[in-house]
Amino acid sequence: MLKLCLKYSLITSAVFITTWDKICYFSRVDGASMQPLINSNKNKKDFVFIIRPLSLSSLFGRPSMESILKRGDVVSLISPKNPKECFLKRVVGLPGDLVRTINYKKKYVVVPEGHCWLEGDNYPKSYDSNNFGCVPMALVIGQAKAIIFPRLTPIKSDLPNHRILKPIDNKNTQESSYLVDFKSKYDAGDFDVYEQEDEDDN
Repeated sequence: MLKLCLKYSLITSAVFITTWDKICYFSRVDGASMQPLINSNKNKKDFVFIIRPLSLSSLFGRPSMESILKRGDVVSLISPKNPKECFLKRVVGLPGDLVRTINYKKKYVVVPEGHCWLEGDNYPKSYDSNNFGCVPMALVIGQAKAIIFPRLTPIKSDLPNHRILKPIDNKNTQESSYLVDFKSKYDAGDFDVYEQEDEDDN
């Protein structure tokens, strides 16, 4: 009887661990690129709870990462320069968005299909899209939902102001005069816009 219980316990544990790893996981975050949100205490490393949105959503259909991600989400991704490294960055731009960059080779970038523009909250300490360009969504592996240690804090979507400059409908009541002015200049071709495609040097 004891052997049978032990057998079922091991099987149950194995199934739970496998399922848990496919749906979500915990990760320690190194570095200062997401300060002050993450690793606000320089002497301690934060642990975050990350879900794998494609694995979770696949239970209800066949979603794409593009349909799941929102601007302002904090995501885990495989480094486009080193597949052995993972980063934690914030989604600033999605496909079709016109993004105002920070010290990138072009001042504005149109995010191509299947890509996103990712940045760290602490720009001076971040290695992100401003260094390597738009990121293929296939490299995004999870969404960070909460800091779980050494404190419990939810991670909310928070988009930086005046970074997305995609022309939008003038009838949108949330559109600011800033965007209206930009739209007129963009339509007139007053900006040198770099429309990024898949490039070897990014």
